[in-house]
Amino acid sequence: MNYSEYQICSTENSLTDSWKYMVMVKGQWNVAGDNYEIVSPADNAYGSLEDDGTWNGMVGMVMSNDADFAAGPFTITSARESVIDFTTTYMEEGIGILTMRPKEEENKEYKMFKPLSVTVWVMIGVAIVIVGVLVYVNNRYSPVIPVTKPEDNEPQQNPPKLSSSMWNVYGYFVEQGGDERPRSLSGRLILSVWWMFTILMLATYTANLAAYLTVTIIESPINSLEELANHADIRPLIFSGSNLQTLFKTAKSSVYGQIWSKMSGMPIVKDIDTTLSYVRTNEYAFLSDFSLLEYIMLQDCQTYAMADEKFNNAGFGFVLEENSPYLNAFNLAILKMNEAGLIEKWRKQWWSLSDDCTSSDRTGSAQSLGLDSIVGLYYVYFGVVGLAVFAFLIELICSRKIVQRWISVQVTKLNAVKTMLINRLMNRDSDVVTLVK
Repeated sequence: MNYSEYQICSTENSLTDSWKYMVMVKGQWNVAGDNYEIVSPADNAYGSLEDDGTWNGMVGMVMSNDADFAAGPFTITSARESVIDFTTTYMEEGIGILTMRPKEEENKEYKMFKPLSVTVWVMIGVAIVIVGVLVYVNNRYSPVIPVTKPEDNEPQQNPPKLSSSMWNVYGYFVEQGGDERPRSLSGRLILSVWWMFTILMLATYTANLAAYLTVTIIESPINSLEELANHADIRPLIFSGSNLQTLFKTAKSSVYGQIWSKMSGMPIVKDIDTTLSYVRTNEYAFLSDFSLLEYIMLQDCQTYAMADEKFNNAGFGFVLEENSPYLNAFNLAILKMNEAGLIEKWRKQWWSLSDDCTSSDRTGSAQSLGLDSIVGLYYVYFGVVGLAVFAFLIELICSRKIVQRWISVQVTKLNAVKTMLINRLMNRDSDVVTLVK
């Protein structure tokens, strides 16, 4: 008797143990007695058709009478059925796609800025500048704005500076108001549209921010076979010598053909550990029986994710040589196990959840925000505070220079006045002396 547990050669620390399929066989072992020997295929393959017309793997061993039958997740296909006999189906199964689970997003500290793209933030800054210039030009050159004459008793009001207009427009955007309001119709029209723009933009940002900060949406990079065929960075990976190799090689479907073309130069893998090492590079997606991939994912759901699509549904059966005397006995035993619910019981037992992760878990629930999600706001604030301190020091230095220059000018003026007064006094004394003489 020959068996393989999901192509896992090592019996130590394996993802699924070899005895699981043997439990199914021994559950009704009276079909063949208790004398049996378990052997493994030299090439560690299920069995696929070679280019020279021979069969490799366990199918080849059964055909050459090196084994009486093979127990494992053998997909029932017409090509295999033409050279060996299958038992009745003990399980319906499809093919799944296993990929690396996307890592948590980087730069979480700047999440509060991510509801809007960089382009939108830049355009908001540009809009503030443009509206500020328009308001400044309107206030300075509008012919309907009254100008206080010097002879009026009211204090003269000068048009605001460009910097003041910019500051007012920014204040309107952050809903803090401005110091002055335009008095012309054109200026009021400009600001009314700006206020409407501000309301809509802030409402959109607030709604997106609430959803973005409290719920993390995680999607598998591959959700279907077609997406895998069109993906530029991730390539398909299958067990060498498996039924999938024959399926994609001989398929006429355009999608299957694309998958086969992407398999050119594919690494030859025949065991789980090697296969998963390729998957963890995030360059390969592993295609195999859905139950196997589900089991792998459930054991380490933080590392792996499964695509939503399950394709090529087919039945699983055990392999016997053609016209085997054990075929009817095995078929009857499988029917009895199905009727008794043993197969479903074993499936729930072996594929039970190891944690709260499920194969379709791609959305995080709402949760309180941590410091790592808002620390970027502190970075920006303290960065601006640092810039303000720098500007203050520059202003302080400049103001001191201005004061010193003013004092120097005043001293120069005082010295000039002093010199002038001394000269006048000396000239007057000289005139007095002349008159006395």
